[in-house]
Amino acid sequence: MRLKEFVSANPHMDSTGWRQELVGGTVVTLPARPEGLQMRSLSVFGALAGCARRADGKQRIDSGSGIGVEAPEGDHFRIADVIIQLPGKMAKRFDPVLVALVVEDAAALAAEDAARLAIYRRHRTVKEVLLFSADRAVCAVHRRFGGAWIDDVVTGADATVRLGSLGVSLLLLTAYPDLAPE
Repeated sequence: MRLKEFVSANPHMDSTGWRQELVGGTVVTLPARPEGLQMRSLSVFGALAGCARRADGKQRIDSGSGIGVEAPEGDHFRIADVIIQLPGKMAKRFDPVLVALVVEDAAALAAEDAARLAIYRRHRTVKEVLLFSADRAVCAVHRRFGGAWIDDVVTGADATVRLGSLGVSLLLLTAYPDLAPE
């Protein structure tokens, strides 16, 4: 299946709450996410929304939407927890610049999370990908500089992550309000 077909069919959600992705041209139904990942996703969304408010305010913030990539071996549409988009060069179009995902362990990615990260990094407008650990204050930061990606891991609730695509910083404590600063 091609990306345009998948997106136009809008199969992502029905009344029972299941989600679907396109992986290498094949539609995949995702299992329900554990409650801990869902709760952390909400706090990450709130923290990034606060950062966007401090920036210039032209961003569009989406929760639970996806990133699409067309590829000769099969198109992809992978769901992220938070996507921040900025106005594109073409009128009425927003381009994703920052993608955030909550994972079990951001410092040691599971194979599925690594595959998802690879797709996010292939999207031409994405400048930053943030992977947040579900139950400890760890954020793996992936930044695009020219044609290369620079990876870093930020730890501790009192640490900050510079968000170059927004021109602001994120205090990890805002994404982990249930954890005490170290």
